[in-house]
Amino acid sequence: MGEASKRGTFEQRKEQAIQRKQAEQDTIRAKLELRKQQEEQAWKIMVWWQIELSERRYYQIRKRRTDTQMALASLLGMAYGGRWGGIGAIHR
Repeated sequence: MGEASKRGTFEQRKEQAIQRKQAEQDTIRAKLELRKQQEEQAWKIMVWWQIELSERRYYQIRKRRTDTQMALASLLGMAYGGRWGGIGAIHR
């Protein structure tokens, strides 16, 4: 009877050890999966920011260009008698 109970506890301990190992492996696997997801998320954010910054840069350059064009147009308009007179006002 003593042998059977010892064998039973040995089997139980063996089973518990196997379950512990599997739980540890599951934990490690879950941590790796989480890290992978976080890295993917960080990568997506980084790519999104690069796209966002390049678009902002593009629109700033475009806006700057249109501002310059508007300034030149208004100067030309002043010079050639648009709304404010200018050279055209002399001939009137």
